Amino acid sequence: MKTIILDDLTHIGFIVKPYGFKGELIIGLESLDADDFPNTGYLFIRLEGLPVPFKIKHVYSKNGHLIIAVDEINDEAAAKPLNGLELYLDLPDGIDNNNAPSFEELVGYSVIDDVAGPIGIIASIEELPMQLIAQCIRNGQEILFPLNESIVHTIETEARIIRVNLPDGLIDVYS
Repeated sequence: MKTIILDDLTHIGFIVKPYGFKGELIIGLESLDADDFPNTGYLFIRLEGLPVPFKIKHVYSKNGHLIIAVDEINDEAAAKPLNGLELYLDLPDGIDNNNAPSFEELVGYSVIDDVAGPIGIIASIEELPMQLIAQCIRNGQEILFPLNESIVHTIETEARIIRVNLPDGLIDVYS
């Protein structure tokens, strides 16, 4: 039997929350594209500091969220305590996710919205129980927005630019 060491696995994101009543989970990916997420194999959930393997039953996308079902988690009661826990995969060598920074590494990146244009530079990132929040300063005004895959669509590492599609009216709230 092979011993699984956390350092040998790739951190891919976290559990956002349960989905439905059958134990499915909405997951937030930080360092892996949804297209690269495997449909079979094992997902590792970090429980009490250790990677615990769960066999993947199925994975699908719905309303912009990646939803996964794994063995052993069959109802909402079993899924609820997993909110916010870190997820890992034992990725094959062909998938290279080390080029993309994690959301926590984006402090100092410029933010450009598809509609509003330049927003500012990320001054800090706050970790809340359900998501990460970026703080930008624009014309001396603080602007907060969630960092997730439905808002952040491109990260240009070399140029240190994040391209986002902020919800309608969010910038207006800060004006």
